[in-house]
Amino acid sequence: MSSSLSLFRAGARYEHGMVVTPGVMDDFMALSGDQNPMHRDAGFAKAHGFKGAIVYGNLFGAMVSTLVGMKLPSKEVVIARQTLEFRSPAYVGDEIKLEATIANVAEAVKSVQFKLQFTANAEVLCTGQLLIRCL
Repeated sequence: MSSSLSLFRAGARYEHGMVVTPGVMDDFMALSGDQNPMHRDAGFAKAHGFKGAIVYGNLFGAMVSTLVGMKLPSKEVVIARQTLEFRSPAYVGDEIKLEATIANVAEAVKSVQFKLQFTANAEVLCTGQLLIRCL
């Protein structure tokens, strides 16, 4: 087993949280170029059935990046694949919590598979999977 792979065990959990502030939304818009009014205009979003402007879905992906780059027990890893399935929207002011649980450690291919769950206000917002490769 590679040294970094040996740091991962099935069932282990890792967490990362983020409060979505107006500044976070502004920074993401500046980075992505996405000015869709669904994310920028509360009135527009309300007219389409939401409580207000909804958080950019790819902020969830950015949280995965932070988890992999900063929260795991090794920096000798890269993301091979991730999938996200959105269930409910997040809104500015929400504190989003990401919980990543190791589902499988595959020694033969030096990979670790995680189940992902994002929550805010006791509601599941998004689920997914993540596969990392150990270098």
